[in-house]
Amino acid sequence: MRFWEASNYLFNYAFNEVSTVFYERYPNSYAKHIMSEDVIDRQITKDQIITRKLIVKKGNSFLNAVPKWMSRLASVKTIPTIEESIFDRRTRKLTTYTRNVSFRDILILDEKCYYHPVDQNKTEVRREVACEVNYGRFSGLIEKVILMTFRKTIKKTLAGFNEKLEERFDRHANQRNLVHPKRSNAQERRLEPGGQSRQLLHLRTSRKMLPAKVRLIPRAFRRSAHSSAQTKNLDPLHHCRQLVHRHDYEHFLTIQLIKDNEIKSALLSILSLNVEISLIRAKIRPNSGVDGINQLKFWKDSMKILAGLEKGPVPRQPTIKALQANCKIDQTKLILLENLVTARQQTLGDRPFKDMTSLEEHSKLLNSSLIQLLASELGSDSNSEALKNVADKIGVSLGVTTLMRATLPLLKEGVVMLPQDLLQIHGLTPDRVYNNKNPEAFKALVKDLYSTAEISLKSARKLSAEIPATKRPAFMASALKIDHALKCVKRADYSLFTKELQQHGPFAATVLWWRFKRNRF
Repeated sequence: MRFWEASNYLFNYAFNEVSTVFYERYPNSYAKHIMSEDVIDRQITKDQIITRKLIVKKGNSFLNAVPKWMSRLASVKTIPTIEESIFDRRTRKLTTYTRNVSFRDILILDEKCYYHPVDQNKTEVRREVACEVNYGRFSGLIEKVILMTFRKTIKKTLAGFNEKLEERFDRHANQRNLVHPKRSNAQERRLEPGGQSRQLLHLRTSRKMLPAKVRLIPRAFRRSAHSSAQTKNLDPLHHCRQLVHRHDYEHFLTIQLIKDNEIKSALLSILSLNVEISLIRAKIRPNSGVDGINQLKFWKDSMKILAGLEKGPVPRQPTIKALQANCKIDQTKLILLENLVTARQQTLGDRPFKDMTSLEEHSKLLNSSLIQLLASELGSDSNSEALKNVADKIGVSLGVTTLMRATLPLLKEGVVMLPQDLLQIHGLTPDRVYNNKNPEAFKALVKDLYSTAEISLKSARKLSAEIPATKRPAFMASALKIDHALKCVKRADYSLFTKELQQHGPFAATVLWWRFKRNRF
């Protein structure tokens, strides 16, 4: 491990000004390596404000100098870091602790800073850094490279801090030259494991200590006005559009047919939320820890904050920002939004559905809730019994066809979620399905699933006349997905092992356009 102390730096601003800007120093034009910043916890007492943030940084900012053959270390593209700051009003000190929370088995980079006033108009900061690399005989060399690069980045860090100070307090102070201290002006020494570096650690934090709202998925945020070249790419709605286009193509096509931009924005925000939750659920495995489960809880808590049922800062997450800007969340919508999370939580553990009824109820909870949310943005009276009835039928059909499409990818991971009652009726077990020991019985099971989905879809279409014309686009993408899945299964003689089932329909855009013109689903 190497330990480095930088020379003290003096801000020509009062301590109150520096400590205020500290909490909003990102984004700035010098911090392009910062990908996202989220407050995950804040405690306010009589004399202290304790804040914990998750800051995601680009890993290649200091790994460019690492040889490519050191593949494991050089493959680090993003580094999630936890920053804990303690502002003490009584002692007039601001202390910060920053450490990376991933890849700590090969890299530990911990930083501690002390801010304190020198006089009424000046504030001093002292910085300490500990670096430890676990890479065999090359550890010492890599530690030197990282610390050398870290010293260079301090210049940009201080310049960005001063930029925000000038923006906030509207004056240009004559800061002393931001020349880095040379090696002779700083202290660097080799430490043995377990040595004096413990004075920094506060720093080593286990995964269990992270709060429930930590999310380790990088998210972009809007930069200040002077970085207008990147504003489009970092806009929350642009983020939602990209996410839906990549993961929910049929709904993305449907939205393009709607002319009202406000409605399009609201629909994109809701669909983006559904994708975000789905992606988190897809990453959760029986032995993957509690990070994903905590992230699902984060979305539920965020919805309650947007609805005004809980107090707290709105997370700086693009999809949440888009929902805040484009959707008015009342009690009814909150329940439907929470259903999107609850439905995913019900399948944790990857166990088979107890019976067809439980599969249908799960499909209603997930797919019907999403359809009703979309319909609510297309006009009033979205909670009519007729609309809910049709949404439930479409939801069941979509849930069954989704299970058929997911069966092959799940089998590759050793997971079988087919209803247990159907497995028993056809003399199958998860092992027999996994090993394909009775293909004829499995084919009969697929026919039962096909029949259930087809009947539910036909029943929904018979009731389509009861749905207001303005709300029918909410059903179109789901119906298109069902049609494509049923055609693929029937064409493959009720086999789920066809590549076509995992692909989009080749004429999806044309079919959706035709149905939209005829106002049918």
